Amino acid sequence: MMKKKIRAGVVGGSMNNKWASQTHIPALLKHPNLVITAVGTSRMESARQSAEEVGAAEQAGIHHTVGLQARQDLEVQTMKKLVEDGTIGEIVSCHMQVSTRGKGGRTDQDTAYLLNRANGANLLTINGGHSLDALQYIVGEFRELSAITSSRYNEATIQETGEVIPKDTADQILIQGSLEKGANVSVHIQGGVNPKFELEIQGKRAFCV
Repeated sequence: MMKKKIRAGVVGGSMNNKWASQTHIPALLKHPNLVITAVGTSRMESARQSAEEVGAAEQAGIHHTVGLQARQDLEVQTMKKLVEDGTIGEIVSCHMQVSTRGKGGRTDQDTAYLLNRANGANLLTINGGHSLDALQYIVGEFRELSAITSSRYNEATIQETGEVIPKDTADQILIQGSLEKGANVSVHIQGGVNPKFELEIQGKRAFCV
């Protein structure tokens, strides 16, 4: 008996860039139990072209789910379990630091587009989106928050050519707020500095890093 294939959609699935077209999409196309049925991009023209290339269906009104890969990480799963089973007790506070060498004052030709806000792929939407999803997956949703973004690099040098290009994306993101159960949260996400990922959760019984 033939197994029913899982229908998958790719948001940001343009075949014109070197991310989805060389990472996610080839893997999905090779998977024996998956079939790509939908593609979404920032422009209808590229979405239609990309959908045609991967053989996606022209359907609407179907149920779907959205998930990010950090939730599958063993450390993330372990931290979530420690929070949910009460091992660390009631959460008092948590702090997350995320930093990357990229998206600052230096770039390469392939990733220079990440420094143009009009492209929609930048420190906030990529590093911020993935890390904040992992944070809330572990400790729960924000009840309220305030945030600021700024840029310490207004231009960047392309490594291969030495060309200096303008940069209008944020490389500093600061967030503070409280969770639904009252615990306080602070987050610092930055680009153009040494890479780091650290998530510390303080509980009434213990803490984990």
